[in-house]
Amino acid sequence: GGRVPEDWRERFLRAYDIELQEWVDAVTAGHSTGPSSWDGYAATVVCDAGVEAMTNGGVRVELSLRKRPELYEAARGAGPTID
Repeated sequence: GGRVPEDWRERFLRAYDIELQEWVDAVTAGHSTGPSSWDGYAATVVCDAGVEAMTNGGVRVELSLRKRPELYEAARGAGPTID
Protein backbone atom coordinates (compact mmCIF):
# COMPACT_ATOMS: atom_id res chain seq x y z
CA GLY A 1 0.00 0.00 0.00
CA GLY A 2 0.91 3.58 -0.42
CA ARG A 3 0.22 6.65 -2.46
CA VAL A 4 0.17 6.18 -6.26
CA PRO A 5 0.94 9.45 -8.05
CA GLU A 6 -1.71 10.66 -10.48
CA ASP A 7 0.86 12.09 -12.90
CA TRP A 8 3.00 9.51 -14.75
CA ARG A 9 5.99 11.86 -14.67
CA GLU A 10 6.20 11.73 -10.91
CA ARG A 11 6.03 7.96 -10.95
CA PHE A 12 8.28 7.14 -13.92
CA LEU A 13 10.54 10.15 -14.56
CA ARG A 14 13.58 8.53 -12.94
CA ALA A 15 13.09 5.34 -14.97
CA TYR A 16 12.91 7.35 -18.20
CA ASP A 17 16.06 9.26 -17.22
CA ILE A 18 17.92 5.98 -16.60
CA GLU A 19 16.71 4.46 -19.88
CA LEU A 20 17.75 7.55 -21.84
CA GLN A 21 21.19 7.61 -20.20
CA GLU A 22 21.72 3.91 -21.01
CA TRP A 23 20.86 4.65 -24.64
CA VAL A 24 23.25 7.62 -24.76
CA ASP A 25 26.02 5.50 -23.21
CA ALA A 26 25.45 2.72 -25.76
CA VAL A 27 25.48 5.11 -28.72
CA THR A 28 28.66 6.74 -27.40
CA ALA A 29 30.24 3.27 -27.17
CA GLY A 30 29.19 2.50 -30.76
CA HIS A 31 26.42 -0.03 -30.20
CA SER A 32 22.73 -0.14 -29.45
CA THR A 33 20.81 -1.29 -26.43
CA GLY A 34 17.25 -2.12 -25.53
CA PRO A 35 14.49 -3.78 -27.48
CA SER A 36 14.49 -3.88 -31.28
CA SER A 37 11.70 -3.12 -33.70
CA TRP A 38 11.25 -6.92 -33.95
CA ASP A 39 10.59 -6.99 -30.21
CA GLY A 40 7.97 -4.28 -30.72
CA TYR A 41 6.36 -6.29 -33.50
CA ALA A 42 6.27 -9.43 -31.34
CA ALA A 43 4.83 -7.52 -28.38
CA THR A 44 2.11 -6.10 -30.64
CA VAL A 45 1.18 -9.60 -31.88
CA VAL A 46 0.95 -10.83 -28.28
CA CYS A 47 -1.17 -7.83 -27.21
CA ASP A 48 -3.49 -8.23 -30.20
CA ALA A 49 -3.97 -11.92 -29.30
CA GLY A 50 -4.72 -10.95 -25.69
CA VAL A 51 -7.37 -8.47 -26.80
CA GLU A 52 -8.86 -11.05 -29.17
CA ALA A 53 -8.99 -13.66 -26.39
CA MET A 54 -10.56 -11.21 -23.97
CA THR A 55 -13.12 -10.09 -26.56
CA ASN A 56 -14.07 -13.70 -27.32
CA GLY A 57 -14.71 -14.80 -23.75
CA GLY A 58 -11.19 -15.81 -22.84
CA VAL A 59 -10.72 -18.41 -25.56
CA ARG A 60 -7.15 -19.45 -26.30
CA VAL A 61 -5.68 -17.61 -29.30
CA GLU A 62 -2.91 -19.07 -31.45
CA LEU A 63 0.05 -16.75 -32.02
CA SER A 64 1.74 -16.57 -35.38
CA LEU A 65 4.87 -14.50 -35.96
CA ARG A 66 6.48 -13.91 -39.32
CA LYS A 67 9.92 -15.41 -39.86
CA ARG A 68 12.45 -13.28 -38.01
CA PRO A 69 14.62 -11.36 -40.52
CA GLU A 70 18.30 -12.31 -40.58
CA LEU A 71 19.43 -8.78 -39.74
CA TYR A 72 18.32 -9.40 -36.14
CA GLU A 73 20.66 -12.38 -35.79
CA ALA A 74 23.70 -10.08 -36.01
CA ALA A 75 22.25 -7.96 -33.21
CA ARG A 76 21.55 -10.92 -30.90
CA GLY A 77 22.82 -10.12 -27.45
CA ALA A 78 22.46 -6.38 -27.98
CA GLY A 79 19.34 -6.23 -25.86
CA PRO A 80 16.29 -8.16 -24.74
CA THR A 81 14.43 -10.11 -27.42
CA ILE A 82 11.15 -11.97 -27.73
CA ASP A 83 11.61 -15.18 -29.71
